[in-house]
Amino acid sequence: MIQAYFNQVKALVDQYAVTRFVLDANVSFEMRPGEQGYLTGSVIFLDGSALYFREFLDAVKDAVDKLMYTYHYQDAGHKLIFRYDNARHRPPLRSLEHKHTPGRAMEAPAPTLEDVLAELSWPKGGCKDGLSEQRSAEMVKATCVNRARGFLLCAKRDGC
Repeated sequence: MIQAYFNQVKALVDQYAVTRFVLDANVSFEMRPGEQGYLTGSVIFLDGSALYFREFLDAVKDAVDKLMYTYHYQDAGHKLIFRYDNARHRPPLRSLEHKHTPGRAMEAPAPTLEDVLAELSWPKGGCKDGLSEQRSAEMVKATCVNRARGFLLCAKRDGC
């Protein structure tokens, strides 16, 4: 189960690695005892921004449970743009799942790596792959904010 999940993540990272807006992409995997796994990786974009990610996983019946995750996106100057994680937070939030932006932490549903990569390279408005309208709108808004900050990742992007 964990190995199948690793294969999916590897395929996703490889898919982005060959795009013209990615300079470098890597991911490493480690199987752990008790049907657990750990993965870590990064995607470095043409504009110098970078996404660093980690997941600690546990196979439960027919599913993979993320015990810990972090998806940290920063600009070329190493300043936080956003970070999703499920670390305990001070002051406490109602949910472990949250998103950090400069100066703010807010509750946010746990994204997948694919969700985060889509947020960074969203081509147009509208839903994609069954995402809710609200989640889709948040991704479009993030894309427009990134464009305004000069973090345009994909030349095909429009609609902002």
